[in-house]
Amino acid sequence: MQTNNNLSLDQNEDQEALLNNSQHLETLEKIFKITDIFDVIFFIGIISFLIVLTLKLALPTKFSWFYLLTPSVVAIIAFSISTNLFIQAIDIGKKSKSWFMYLSVNVASVSTVSYLIVFCLKMEKVIMTNWMIISIPLFITLFIAGLHLLYKLPIHLNDKSYFEIVLLSVYFISFTVFTGFIHHKIDYITSKDEPSFLNIFIVLFIGTGLHLVYSIYYIFKYKERSLIERILKFVSVLLLISSLILMVLILNISSTNLQSFYPAMLLLFSYISFSFYRIYETFQK
Repeated sequence: MQTNNNLSLDQNEDQEALLNNSQHLETLEKIFKITDIFDVIFFIGIISFLIVLTLKLALPTKFSWFYLLTPSVVAIIAFSISTNLFIQAIDIGKKSKSWFMYLSVNVASVSTVSYLIVFCLKMEKVIMTNWMIISIPLFITLFIAGLHLLYKLPIHLNDKSYFEIVLLSVYFISFTVFTGFIHHKIDYITSKDEPSFLNIFIVLFIGTGLHLVYSIYYIFKYKERSLIERILKFVSVLLLISSLILMVLILNISSTNLQSFYPAMLLLFSYISFSFYRIYETFQK
């Protein structure tokens, strides 16, 4: 009799576990569908931002810097919601919630929006604050990005993704160094003791150069991925490097005939090339 009761209890527990798993799977499916929607919104927001930036640089008197805020804020909100949903999906079935991840994502989103607002105010000459002070919210975002990179380090190590670890680390360090130097340079742009824009951009060329090597490695390593996707990612890095080269030429050579909107236009094409296949896959689901 006792044995039958134990078997009945075990069956009930198994049925309850299966029911919970089924509910978890349904919840995950709903979350990922919503996440896909916000990923597309993020893509549209970034594309719109780069289009407006290109137009602003091409027609400086007809567009305000504040026009950049709407698409950028939409993109950041979409990214924040998508990431929060992804964290929620990870937490399903766990007893404790990833409060640190929730907090870091949302603080980073707020600090990035804050930077964009004061950036536009500075460019429109509404405020006269030094660029290094204006960059503080951006450094907060970079600090959080660095913590996130450290948090994901064990995952990459377990996957033996050593090239990816090096690439992400180099990109993070180079962009952080570049951010500090470029804001300091703009504050003292007339000083002869300040480094040239070429010297400041070298750190970004190191990151993008390594990315170019990785994109070639990606083409031959991940043959299970679509060839079109692999080639598009390679092309996106070439366009990114071309954009940086044009930026240096325009900033360093005052007599150049290059238009200031060319680098922004190349950045636009680079992002489209990088993200196109992923968005295409999203619509194919």
